[in-house]
Amino acid sequence: MSIIRCRLSCFIFLLSAVFWVGGLCQADAAVDSLTKLRSLSPEEAALGKPVSVEGQVLWVHPLSAGLFLHDGKKGAYAQNPKGKLPFSDFRPGQWIRVSGVTDAGGFSPSIGAEDIVLIEERPMIEARHFFPYQIYSTNIDCDWVTLRGRFISSKIIPEYSIIMLELDMNGVRLLVQLVDRPETRERLSEVMYRQVRFNAVAGSRFNKERQFTGLLFFIDSFDRIKVDNEPEDLDNVRAVPIHELLRAGDNYRTATKTYGSVTYAVGNEVYLRGEKACIMASVLDSGNLAVGDRVELAGLVEPEPFGPAFLARDVRVLESNYESIEAVPVALGWEIDPKLNFDLIELDAQLVDVGKSFATAGHRGSGELSLLCRSGAYLIEARLPESVEVDSDWKVGATLRLRGICHLKMNPADRWRIRNVKELQLQLRSAEDVMVLNPPPWWTTTRVLWIAGVGAGSSVLFFIWVLVLRKTVSKQTRIIGNQIERETLLNERQRIARELHDNLEQGLAGTVLQLKGLRKLVDNHLKCHVKSMIEGNRDLRKEAEVHAEKNKRAIDLILKMLTRCSDEARTSILDLRGGLLERMGLADALRESLQPLVEECGASLKLHVTGKARRLPYATERSLLQLVKEATANAVRHGRPDAVDVVLDYQPKELMISVTDNGVGFNTALPPKAGHFGLLGMHERMNKLKGSLQVKSCIGEGTEIVLTLPAEEADNE
Repeated sequence: MSIIRCRLSCFIFLLSAVFWVGGLCQADAAVDSLTKLRSLSPEEAALGKPVSVEGQVLWVHPLSAGLFLHDGKKGAYAQNPKGKLPFSDFRPGQWIRVSGVTDAGGFSPSIGAEDIVLIEERPMIEARHFFPYQIYSTNIDCDWVTLRGRFISSKIIPEYSIIMLELDMNGVRLLVQLVDRPETRERLSEVMYRQVRFNAVAGSRFNKERQFTGLLFFIDSFDRIKVDNEPEDLDNVRAVPIHELLRAGDNYRTATKTYGSVTYAVGNEVYLRGEKACIMASVLDSGNLAVGDRVELAGLVEPEPFGPAFLARDVRVLESNYESIEAVPVALGWEIDPKLNFDLIELDAQLVDVGKSFATAGHRGSGELSLLCRSGAYLIEARLPESVEVDSDWKVGATLRLRGICHLKMNPADRWRIRNVKELQLQLRSAEDVMVLNPPPWWTTTRVLWIAGVGAGSSVLFFIWVLVLRKTVSKQTRIIGNQIERETLLNERQRIARELHDNLEQGLAGTVLQLKGLRKLVDNHLKCHVKSMIEGNRDLRKEAEVHAEKNKRAIDLILKMLTRCSDEARTSILDLRGGLLERMGLADALRESLQPLVEECGASLKLHVTGKARRLPYATERSLLQLVKEATANAVRHGRPDAVDVVLDYQPKELMISVTDNGVGFNTALPPKAGHFGLLGMHERMNKLKGSLQVKSCIGEGTEIVLTLPAEEADNE
């Protein structure tokens, strides 16, 4: 029993191993058919599984970015991820092997090609017929299909080397992409506006969520397009007026003719004005047509909401400059006459905005200059050619007169009502179709709102600024007040110090010297007097009398100096309470102050005034008075002069005061003696006045002190 169990376990293990190895082999096996590739989910395809498939080339990207291939059952797209494979060496019909890895693709799984091998040339596989009801089918992606219809428009996109064609397939509009080549452009006229058939690759358009949004068909060569039937003999077709097209009994598949006068021609579009109606015609080239030409169109008619449109295979000019085309004046009311569609009209409107217009369904071109205007109850978009620039007179709010081709748009919700116009667009032909009737009013709603907003904002900011300013001013006032108080105290201390030095200190210093000399005289006198009394010597008595006389003179001098110190102190006190300068001018104050000083040493004083005398600020005159007194006092006490000259020179740009003496002079190069601050104080005063002080002196030649004060400093002190 145990042997049976052991054998059974071994069998189960071997069977599991076989399945596990088989699973690994199956997982590592390359995807070998397009059917298997298309059956992968996007998540599986994104894993980059190895793939090696065969198929027939249906279409090659013009820039060698990829190609479509089909094996007769399924189709797929092979990418050229690194751009190194020679995709351009292959052509439709070749049977190839593509090796690489799977990729999720944008819509369905695709191949990231790593190698391509040509196997052989084969006839193209049979294409399946495409029906209009399959326009929204998601199951024909990368299929080879046959289409029938009529090309109604074309657009060349040179940056992608393609030509986009629009195919009308029994009322269904499809986009067809054709490789752009010189011969293709030349032969486009052979198939435009004709019933054609061709084979093409059906490619799916999609969004970022991999959702289907439409189909795009790829044709590899213009030779695949075949005209479905021989063109009619247009010369024998009867021409009918524009307003008689598509009446009862007419077949829109049958060629017809119509005629009218050209109101505008641009690109592949021509607008004609007929006897009772207008029409827009698509032509191969409108370059030889001009406004006013009477032309005949031959081609096909197709219905449009407000009237037929024309697909012209042939355009013939019946008469050049047939008539002068005038715009139809229009005043928009509640309803717009549908007969205005495609006609040249003229209306007045107010400009609302200026911008750019972009391509919309049913409208040619993109990036055109757009003028949004209001006329009556309608907003009108007036479009100008791309080459037109904005005129400086086209300002919002201006009243314009617009002239252009009228395009009416119907409200899709009420398509059963022929007179239900949703909007009106104008295709202007040039800048001359815009005339400014009235400039915009200055008082617009926007400006009023802006002014009101700015005013309100300014008021708020003003009140905030006032509050902040009040706080700032209060703070600065306190700071300035404290600073002024400190500076005032400091200045007053310095001034009193200078005055004490100039007056009391100098006088007291002289008194000290006199007292020292007097003490020596008293000592000598006492000695002589005592000796004369002891010896009874008459000569000694006379000498004692001489010493007594000297003592008397010294005491008198000390009394004078003390009196002068008292006077100086009184003068300083008077200056503090209002002194000489309040009663007289600077020159008179100098004469009254300097005269006692000069007489003290027995010298003479001469004071001269030159120029036109003028009063200076009180503080300036007071400082100058003290400076001159200090200079004179120094001359009298240290120079022992015979004469002192003071000159006040009032010049237009400055005031110059010179104090000159003929005393002993001194060496200006030597530093001042310790404890002497006269010149230092004078320099401090002049620096405060923003003036200059010069001292000129030589030993034995006297001294000159020059004070120079600029006029603007003197006047603005």
